[in-house]
Amino acid sequence: GEDRVDRIYKILLSSYLDDGRIDGMVHFDIDTLFRGNIHELIKMVVSHDLGLKLRRNHKVVKARITIDCRTVNNNYRTREFFRTWLNQIRKVHPSKRPVGFGQSTCWGAYEYFKADLDIQRLPLKFGLPGRNNNEDVVWCGNVHKLKKDDCVTMFRNEMQRLKASGEGHA
Repeated sequence: GEDRVDRIYKILLSSYLDDGRIDGMVHFDIDTLFRGNIHELIKMVVSHDLGLKLRRNHKVVKARITIDCRTVNNNYRTREFFRTWLNQIRKVHPSKRPVGFGQSTCWGAYEYFKADLDIQRLPLKFGLPGRNNNEDVVWCGNVHKLKKDDCVTMFRNEMQRLKASGEGHA
């Protein structure tokens, strides 16, 4: 999963070097179910440096931040954030990285840059791993105690329910 950080950094950097064709992005894990309108997230891209899912006081470091969804404004500060995060990741060989390494290194970069970045805490309606509520706009595929196949079934059932009820949004 840490390869995504490298790819996002390269996209931001190459876009900047090519006259900034990408102002920013909203990044989601592939195992995400969109249950409603995400336009609010798109607006956050230009109004804040980063939009992150934070649980600052969680006792487990890797759980203080989740990396399944984030908004990124393509500016010098956010590119430095990703460069620093990526450098922390690269210090440890992939085979030696513990579970949650991407999240714990993201937390380290957050701690380093939090005073210099305009960070928006993403509302819970845009999902939180392990918590998929009926009022959430986004559901995460990382549900504790469920296998990915179970999440696929849960998402398929929810898509059918949304379609039948007319609740889904484009």
